[in-house]
Amino acid sequence: MIPPLKIIKEENQKELEIIMNTKLSMKLINTNEFEKAIKISYIGDLILLKDQVISAKNNITGKYEFDEMFKNTWDYLQKSELSIGVYEGPSAGNKTSYSTSNYGDGIPLYLNYPDEFAKSVKKAGISLVTTANNHLLDKGINGALRTIDVLNENNITHTGSYKNKKEKNKLLVLNISNIKFAILSYTSIVNLVNIEKLYEKYPYLTSIIPYLDNKYYNEIFQEIKKDFKKAKQANPDYIIVLVHMGSEFKDSTDDFQKKWNKIFSELGADIILGDHSHHVQPLEQLGNTFIVNSPGNFANSYIMNNGDATSIVNLYFNKNTKKLIGSSIIPMYTQEYKPKYFRALPIFKIFNNSISITSKELLRIKKVQKLITKIMIGKEIPLSEMKENYFFINNSFIDISNKRTNIKKVIEKNTHKKIFKLINNSYSITFIGDSITEGTKNNFHPWYEPLIYYFKNKKIINISKGGYTTLLIIEKLKYQIIKSKSSLYIVALGTNDVRYRNPSICAMTKDNYIKNIEIIVDFAKKNNKNSQFVFIAPWLSNPNDKYSLLKESEKNKLLDEYSESLKNYCQKNNFLFINPNKYINEIIKNNRKRYILDQIHPNENEGIELFSEAILINSS
Repeated sequence: MIPPLKIIKEENQKELEIIMNTKLSMKLINTNEFEKAIKISYIGDLILLKDQVISAKNNITGKYEFDEMFKNTWDYLQKSELSIGVYEGPSAGNKTSYSTSNYGDGIPLYLNYPDEFAKSVKKAGISLVTTANNHLLDKGINGALRTIDVLNENNITHTGSYKNKKEKNKLLVLNISNIKFAILSYTSIVNLVNIEKLYEKYPYLTSIIPYLDNKYYNEIFQEIKKDFKKAKQANPDYIIVLVHMGSEFKDSTDDFQKKWNKIFSELGADIILGDHSHHVQPLEQLGNTFIVNSPGNFANSYIMNNGDATSIVNLYFNKNTKKLIGSSIIPMYTQEYKPKYFRALPIFKIFNNSISITSKELLRIKKVQKLITKIMIGKEIPLSEMKENYFFINNSFIDISNKRTNIKKVIEKNTHKKIFKLINNSYSITFIGDSITEGTKNNFHPWYEPLIYYFKNKKIINISKGGYTTLLIIEKLKYQIIKSKSSLYIVALGTNDVRYRNPSICAMTKDNYIKNIEIIVDFAKKNNKNSQFVFIAPWLSNPNDKYSLLKESEKNKLLDEYSESLKNYCQKNNFLFINPNKYINEIIKNNRKRYILDQIHPNENEGIELFSEAILINSS
């Protein structure tokens, strides 16, 4: 059960009861390799808007107090071998005004942080910051230069702005537990100044990634190439790029981000840590480059546009091999701790440290949890399945509490199968289906998880929903399918069309079923005409399926008809068709409880291993 919470005000009682009576998945995950690993933590934009500065002032001492912003993350950031943040604004001193606006209030925004903020950043465990950002010159060139002095005084390593050409040309190299990192930093924009004029007058001040229409584009691009050449000459284990770019308040990358992620990757970046969107964005693996597009803000008082949904991203390196073995996210909620003063709360801690929250906040936290996990790791995980860390390995969320040893042996014996080759040769794979593909009933573990875990560097997109039929997929998930743009689609639909027999949502005949399949294929091909397809026969359900309106013989007859029609459709279109049902039924017939939860759903351990195995083995 969720530990007792100090609920200050009861609202929306029914939904609250659902949340508070949900069982949490608290089992220990097998993190031996990760627990022994070298860990780097990354947080997003460190921003102080006007009210956050004012509310932090102690009127008795006259000092500004920011420790509370970070206090609930101290144990995460201080225990990492390196914690990195984005110092997005100057510390220009008190001879000029501090931050002038709260953003969105119609007042021009010029950021400026009290010097005490840098002390709190350092105390929090953040030992490296980038100052390459759009607010670099909010208080002019002197403010930018003074910020460097403040960071030096607080012993915070920094990159992204420089006092002279000599400083800029000096490569930042960090040795973290015998792993060598070369650090590069860039920004795409600086407010209040024409970027070309900045380059002409202060070419040493920061490092720019230009837009194509910048008249110095070629010249700047050559400088960036020289940066990477210098970084490689230092013979580091990893080149990290800290980059400030993208569209604000967007949950996905824009074309500029995609372009420069690709450029950095091709130039030799091993890790790209992005920011500026003020909104969480996806983790991704691009070739050999691991990318954090944005972890969101850190306790920014502007919480509109999902600004209260943030994260800590951890990167793990094997001590002996120095290999990047994976990453994880720690979802956080930005709470207004006292009037106009905001702090970052890891969601796991809220429910395990009995942190005081209101009922209204509780409902918002529920949404924040789902939003962060869905966007960043591609899998929406509700509070009921809450863990401290969510691991992202080989371009996909992985629940490393589940060891997949048996399936590994099966896969290695069946690498000649067509589905293995299709998955192996595809970078982006979209799964479309119902509850078995979503993992609705078994802690959100889809049937394909054990199979996909074997492969590396695959972008996995799951477009599925519990209880969905072909028609509901068409009506509700059309734009998600079009947007996915994958090279491979693996589709498992039709079971509910037969089980529910509701003409408003179901394909009532095999011909209508195939017509719906054709529509789904057209959606998928809209942005990628060369996409390949795998179709899985409609899953069979329990003989005592209480959700089926048909007699058992009628249900099975229809499922066979739909399956045969799907097989013929695949043969005509050169798509791969797989029918795993006979194989599954043969194994579960004498021990259904070992594998199956209810009428139809495999359990999260041996059940989904069996389904993955059946799909693989029955692929021609």
